Amino acid sequence: MKNRVDIQDVDTKNIIIKRCSSKLTIERLAENINNNNLECTQIFNPKSVINKIHLISAYLNAVNAFSSNTNISERLNIEMLLYSAMTNQINKAIKKIGADTNKDFVLFSTPGDYKKISVFIENEKEFSNSFDTQLDIAKKYNITAENEKNLNLFIMQAIALSHIKDK
Repeated sequence: MKNRVDIQDVDTKNIIIKRCSSKLTIERLAENINNNNLECTQIFNPKSVINKIHLISAYLNAVNAFSSNTNISERLNIEMLLYSAMTNQINKAIKKIGADTNKDFVLFSTPGDYKKISVFIENEKEFSNSFDTQLDIAKKYNITAENEKNLNLFIMQAIALSHIKDK
């Protein structure tokens, strides 16, 4: 990772999580993210993202993995993809949570990265799911909860434990 991010320096208040589309194909968008070294940017399938806590928790776990040298991948955004999908295998992560169309995806980015990728993004809107939708998506990850507070705690727990159980 070129621009190392330390867990103490992470500011989650300014993280950008939006539902959007792009004129570029999803493959070209991913190429642009990689070619521009946008380490803190990733695109996801909205049908597999539970809520913002899901992505923020995955991001924090990925940053922590790099800080503690326990990362699996060489890039922070790929490590985040792995944590988001709750697996150690990149191909499984891409199939489970990776964006599969340029017409509708969830963009996760930090402000610095966003400035570079925003030229390719259109139809931006706030990302949010109803609680019922969150519960439906959470089932894909074997997570159940009775209320939103518990759901968020269970999401964070499942993400943190995902790299332990997958070994």
